[in-house]
Amino acid sequence: MNEAQNAQYQELRARADKLFRAADSIKSNTLRIEVRNLLCGGAENADDTIFVEKAAPLEDWDWIFAGSIASTLCCNQVSKQAAQWLARRGIKA
Repeated sequence: MNEAQNAQYQELRARADKLFRAADSIKSNTLRIEVRNLLCGGAENADDTIFVEKAAPLEDWDWIFAGSIASTLCCNQVSKQAAQWLARRGIKA
């Protein structure tokens, strides 16, 4: 990845980084871990899709991140609290 791509990647990661910081302030250990796991899964899927599979352009990173989490909310058992926390931040099933 060249400097321009790295700068673009860092800019795209900014949304996820804000969510990770917000998740760190969740008081419930169980909820904090669940939300962070969902966020990590979304970030990992976005990275893999773009950098490993080369199946999408870098510009789509934030859409893949949010979409991966939304898909997980639809298809897996996620607590109501975690779904509500994410929904308040714009990620909904």
